[in-house]
Amino acid sequence: MPLKPVRRQIFVALALIVNEKGEILLGKRHDPRNRGMHGKWEFPGGKVEFGEKPEDTVAREAREEVALDVVAEKVMNIYSWFHPDRPHIQVILMAYLARPTNTGVARPNCREVSEVAWVTIDQALSIDLIENNKSILNDLKKAL
Repeated sequence: MPLKPVRRQIFVALALIVNEKGEILLGKRHDPRNRGMHGKWEFPGGKVEFGEKPEDTVAREAREEVALDVVAEKVMNIYSWFHPDRPHIQVILMAYLARPTNTGVARPNCREVSEVAWVTIDQALSIDLIENNKSILNDLKKAL
């Protein structure tokens, strides 16, 4: 009898980084092991480590993924979805509005990010996004 995968939850904090022009920063995911996410655009972010505050995760992940120092200003919303390649994993996303605190240039800063782009929300909605990011963008559009 095959073993059933263990159901679990992952807590993720996202950085919705908005610049002075009202553009948002997205990174293109390079992760061939995750077919449902590889080559798609997404917000910088990642798993909240044990003992870490979600707003600290936002700052850490932005620095690690797109080489920007940011401050998480406020929680926009909390979302729940299931991983596209692993339906036994529920992902809880806490999306923070964030702003850059330095004048650095956003650039890929790790192997999981192949490109970065500042785009308008309408432009972002027309590119190949990770599915759950579309609802976040629609909420962000209403908030801004």
